[in-house]
Amino acid sequence: MTMEKVRTVLHRSLLGKASGGIADYWHHLQLFSRNVRLYLLASFLIGLTYAGYMLLLNLYLREQGSPESFIGNILSASAVGMTLTSIPAAFILRQIKLKNILLSTTVIYGGSIIFLTWLPVSTALVGISFVAGVAMTFYRVAAAPFFMRNTSHEERTYVFSLSFGVSLLASVIGSVIFGRLVTVLEPLVGGMV
Repeated sequence: MTMEKVRTVLHRSLLGKASGGIADYWHHLQLFSRNVRLYLLASFLIGLTYAGYMLLLNLYLREQGSPESFIGNILSASAVGMTLTSIPAAFILRQIKLKNILLSTTVIYGGSIIFLTWLPVSTALVGISFVAGVAMTFYRVAAAPFFMRNTSHEERTYVFSLSFGVSLLASVIGSVIFGRLVTVLEPLVGGMV
């Protein structure tokens, strides 16, 4: 067998596997329930706003002359909230309906983001950022039991992997869009961004 024939066989084999993998993934995507699709959409939107908001908050606080240590406290308060409540959230979730958790944490998270934008620069921002982190923890911890109840064995692995991918993609897109938004708006509003 010549080298050219080997390349052709390998090329066809790899293309066949790749297209088969895409078709397989597409088949499993079709199995997702409406609830799972809505969760994935909400996760994408939440991830998009979270990444964009944190970027813009950081830039705003810098512009207001806040010291970097204070900005770091605000940004890390969310992570501290997530860390401290992840295990208790798993136990609390057993007592409350998942739908109520998912809806209420989305509202609490959104409300805390709105409060963060309305408040003047103060230490209250650290507390509100902490609350946003707690809300996000409950939302993320509720994902596993939610997926288990809303999927069959056939598509479950795909749902879990896509959920992680959607959140990661939303963070990247949010950072790029909002980072670009700053450079686009700055000439229009004269340094207010």
